[in-house]
Amino acid sequence: MAEAHRRVIRLEALQQIASGKRPGSDKVRLLIDQFLQATSGVPGWPTRVLARELLAPTANAHVLLNQEIAPKLQIVLGILSGVTRIPVGEPALLRCLVSTGAPGLMMLVGANGYIAPLRDFVASPREDLALHLHAFAMGGLKAAGRLYAQNTGRASSRS
Repeated sequence: MAEAHRRVIRLEALQQIASGKRPGSDKVRLLIDQFLQATSGVPGWPTRVLARELLAPTANAHVLLNQEIAPKLQIVLGILSGVTRIPVGEPALLRCLVSTGAPGLMMLVGANGYIAPLRDFVASPREDLALHLHAFAMGGLKAAGRLYAQNTGRASSRS
């Protein structure tokens, strides 16, 4: 299972995306591109294994969480924090992670071809998916950042 997760997105790839001197929006685009590259086309065994684990977690789920997901999660949260200006550790940033990541999780589940609308979504041209998912993610992240700034009394520099 850990190997399946590594094949979808490697820690080194995330570190490279996060360390680059580029705007947060570009980092989000690169995250989406990386994910789509790993999951588009004919679903391979990594996609099937992860989808199965999402739908029916096994006793090995904690290994996946601790060894593969947790270190990657910290990097992604840092990228999202850079876009939203919501500090890492704030519950609002975890909500951003869920909102931004949900389409990708649905793609993993839908890649098996059992759910017709998801099958059609996953079959869209990769470039179209990337543009759509990036626009959707950035709209939500910017709005969440503004909402957080309003609720905490901080001025948002990302209006």
